[in-house]
Amino acid sequence: MKVLQLCHKAPFPANDGGTKAMQAIAQGLIDNGCQVDVLSIATHKHPEPEPGSSKLAEKTNAQFIEVDTKVKWMGALKGLFQKNSYHTSRFVDEKFDSVLTETLQKKNYDVVIFESLFTAPYLATVRAHSKAKCVYREHNIESQLWEARSQGENALNKKVLQNFNNKLKRFEFSIVNNFDAIACISERDLNILKENGLEVPADVIPYGISMIAEPTKQSNKKRIGFLGSLDWEPNVEGLNWFIEKVWDKVHESHPSWSFHIGGRNASEQFKESLPPTITFEGEINDAEGFIESCNIVIVPLFTGSGIRIKLIEAVSKGIPVVTTTTGARGLPGDYQNAVLIADNKTEFFQALSTLCSNSKKREEIGQNGFQYCREHFEMKQVAKSFISFVNGLKVESE
Repeated sequence: MKVLQLCHKAPFPANDGGTKAMQAIAQGLIDNGCQVDVLSIATHKHPEPEPGSSKLAEKTNAQFIEVDTKVKWMGALKGLFQKNSYHTSRFVDEKFDSVLTETLQKKNYDVVIFESLFTAPYLATVRAHSKAKCVYREHNIESQLWEARSQGENALNKKVLQNFNNKLKRFEFSIVNNFDAIACISERDLNILKENGLEVPADVIPYGISMIAEPTKQSNKKRIGFLGSLDWEPNVEGLNWFIEKVWDKVHESHPSWSFHIGGRNASEQFKESLPPTITFEGEINDAEGFIESCNIVIVPLFTGSGIRIKLIEAVSKGIPVVTTTTGARGLPGDYQNAVLIADNKTEFFQALSTLCSNSKKREEIGQNGFQYCREHFEMKQVAKSFISFVNGLKVESE
């Protein structure tokens, strides 16, 4: 199978959930014998990687087109009065469209994967120059994320954000039916699309991960960890809640335990607000090493859709995780014994206190989580499910 993967940001290096998801499906498809080419937008946050810095980029003949996707006041002002979504229009670029056309003319692809909603505007170009099956890989319900961001704003800002989000929502729930199929990252997101008029074939193809042979051996450092991008509002919101409502009591009850935060693009205000009992480690170059150094990982999320990839990474290594109902949304099957769910400050403290004081409980939850991930998220098997799903599609071009 020849696959062209269209990415809305450079997937190399894999330094956040989206880039990890894009790399995982590419590697999983290659492991299953597929030929994968990558054509990616390069943004200011996710620029073109240095030559030779990624073997996967070389394997996928990755091409990167620089596109200025920054939010601009003039563009946003015009967006208020335009019919199209300003969110997605920022990713529309003539040069990218031209390179996409050339790429499609040089090779006959069987499948084109559109990673996230922000590559969807290029569907017409692919239809015009290829007979490939067009599959939209849904990462999040984007309009839900932006709706959550508008909460708490003053009346004027909220009205402006709702204007943008209404257009985004219309685009999101209408464009999906122009694809041949939808690959959702979670069952919950698939159900939301169905509730909003999804008619084309769809399936849940979750994030895939390369499983280690056995759970990570617990360190004796007594570390609680948080790892996530600190320019993503749901992460900052949840982390601030934990620091303000939970951490002091945990530290008071278990003073030998430390709390470490890893994440890129933290604001100066956030860093300066941290109490001296918390260690801020900044951007983490070795995410796996950071997770493995922790005895417990927390994912305190209250908004967002999709699936929490940092949670899966921790659980897949046998590290016990405490999260919220929102943080666990999107997890398939029965995950109740794989993570601890806590939705308020009392429950979160109790869950952490139990794990801090009971090494056997940490081992039990970690082992349960490891087996859960082996069953649901093994990379090669996830990609195999995607291949079977695509092969079963019947489209007009056939």
